[in-house]
Amino acid sequence: MNDFGFVIDGVPTAKGRPRFTSVGGFARTYTPAKTKNAEGMIEWLAINAMKKNQNILITEPLVVFIEFRMPIPKSFSKAKLLSCQCGETVPTVKPDADNLAKTVLDAMNKTVYKDDSQIVDLIIRKRYADKPCTIVSIKEFKNQGNYYL
Repeated sequence: MNDFGFVIDGVPTAKGRPRFTSVGGFARTYTPAKTKNAEGMIEWLAINAMKKNQNILITEPLVVFIEFRMPIPKSFSKAKLLSCQCGETVPTVKPDADNLAKTVLDAMNKTVYKDDSQIVDLIIRKRYADKPCTIVSIKEFKNQGNYYL
């Protein structure tokens, strides 16, 4: 397997909670449109990044690194803005890192890899940035200690 990665431009989207409705007296569950749209875009970007792998579904154990670069709030002072840009101040507000990662991982399930149970190492990072985006890197697991992606 060739290791690969891709960048998702724009503000990262957290996985929305499933919604419920009643149709003909029966409960129906559905995924919110915002989540569905985000997953579709991520899936498309992942497939394009995989082209060098001949679009073969990955079946090996994987290490996945995801960095979410969140927008810096406009209300921050110049001093706090600089603190965000150099990494001293990090986003400790919603959305949660695990919900952000769930969107990315679910979008790649059965498209990039056979099942997300193949992910044996998952590294999630949430930081502030001037240009919000999500950086995804996928590597084959090799039992060689620590990974620095």
